[in-house]
Amino acid sequence: MKLKNMLLGLLFSSFLINIKCLDDIESLVPKTPSKAPDYFCTWNLQGYCISNYNSVEMRKAMNEKNLLGPGEYQNWPGKLYPEIREDLTFLLDDSWDLAQDNNEKPKDFKNDELGNASLSITRFPSFNSGSNEDNLRALSNKIKSLGWRSLGLWVACQSPNSSGDFNTEHFAKRLKESNNAGVTYWKVDWGIKSRDEEFRTKLSTLAREVSPNVIIEHATFQDLGNPCPQFISISDVCRTYDVDNCIAQAQTIRRVVEILKYKVKEDYDGNTPKGIINCEDEPYIAVGLGCSIGVMRWGWAGRLPNGDINQAFPESGRDYNRRIDEVIRGIRWHRIAEPFGVDNDVQIGPNQEKDYWVKEKDIEGSRNKVTTDSLMFVSRRMNLPTISESYNNEQPRVLASKYPNGCYAVVTVGRQLEHTHVFKEVSVNIEVDNFENPIGIFGIYKQLTIKTNKKVTPSKCKVYAQDLKSLDSPNDITSKVSLEEDKLIIPGNVINEIGLALAKEGDKSDPGLVLLVKEK
Repeated sequence: MKLKNMLLGLLFSSFLINIKCLDDIESLVPKTPSKAPDYFCTWNLQGYCISNYNSVEMRKAMNEKNLLGPGEYQNWPGKLYPEIREDLTFLLDDSWDLAQDNNEKPKDFKNDELGNASLSITRFPSFNSGSNEDNLRALSNKIKSLGWRSLGLWVACQSPNSSGDFNTEHFAKRLKESNNAGVTYWKVDWGIKSRDEEFRTKLSTLAREVSPNVIIEHATFQDLGNPCPQFISISDVCRTYDVDNCIAQAQTIRRVVEILKYKVKEDYDGNTPKGIINCEDEPYIAVGLGCSIGVMRWGWAGRLPNGDINQAFPESGRDYNRRIDEVIRGIRWHRIAEPFGVDNDVQIGPNQEKDYWVKEKDIEGSRNKVTTDSLMFVSRRMNLPTISESYNNEQPRVLASKYPNGCYAVVTVGRQLEHTHVFKEVSVNIEVDNFENPIGIFGIYKQLTIKTNKKVTPSKCKVYAQDLKSLDSPNDITSKVSLEEDKLIIPGNVINEIGLALAKEGDKSDPGLVLLVKEK
């Protein structure tokens, strides 16, 4: 039996499935952490902990006391996401490298500390035992000792001088220090050179040369004038950038589709970037379109500590901070199938609809409407999904992707209309090459029909499904579904039952499960 286990483990290792024997599957969700470039970002949490989303005050909040202190809303890495810390980089956002009293965003970004990329000893006084590399290593080790995969850092897109022009010597030094200290991610954001492709290309090229363990993430700045989604072509990871959370899903899908139009190109040293899109805090969209995740919600739901409305994550709409389970499920999917780079193999449907949101007076001070057009059907590396019902403008969006390792994912995405989160059940149809590999199913359905090009013998098969929050044995749902030679039909209530099996009380996340059809 031991030899048989070893052989079967090798056979299915590309799909990360641990199978003990043909009828005894230990878990469809691997216990081994993902290697995907996913992270938790502190920016919105910086505002929450001080009950103030003014950017100056949020920068002040980036310090050792809030990061590691004993207070109720402090000790972030010690309290958040214990289930998936080992899958995530913990990323310190804006101002970790500025003096504690340097918090203004200067006109034209003229600030000689921006782009410094050296741990501020006035913000982190306990991490001041030696060189910048020593200090970063001590902080990195502290973060990893709390269970996180690694430490990541926000970096302004400029050199720390009046012009901001690329300073090779400066960045080579800082990148080497990060690499040696165990820092694995730089989120390169706004700055004097934020829209300068040459600057960003030089930084990525240099990083690959001197700091092979540090991923450089760039940003696209769509919807902000002078858009630059082409930055994906030079990026290992490229972020879709900030969105209005009240209509975040529609905005994010639109931005991802715009970036998918591009291909990667060689850098100055002839290296080809990975070209992975980071769609920030939308884990199910990331799953549906092969993207990485930049988590920004944290689970302390409701109003701010001082009683004010949480402007970053208001309870109206999707109530993000009561949707923590879907973050866990999305990150866990990356243990099965990792994000993949742009390759132009994308299909988009003919339909486009508006999501719109009338913001509440107590959030914005006046009633104003935010609107975004976005496509209704998108797929990567496979045919477009379809729905069986007559088309209407309140139906969910549907995303689907075939991953390079042969796995599939399908996602339905609800709508934001007027001042309501609308999620209508529809019958979704997708096509796959075969039933041999895991299939991720996310969202709400009337039913899901999966057609296959490779026929099976239903009497010789079992169908297993497992909540992606679970690391235990999957459920045998063979009797609850309809399996034919070339088709599997899964009722929506079964998707809800399995995909929410481990739902935390009060959590509003949509279902998320992994399914496998297995011959007996």
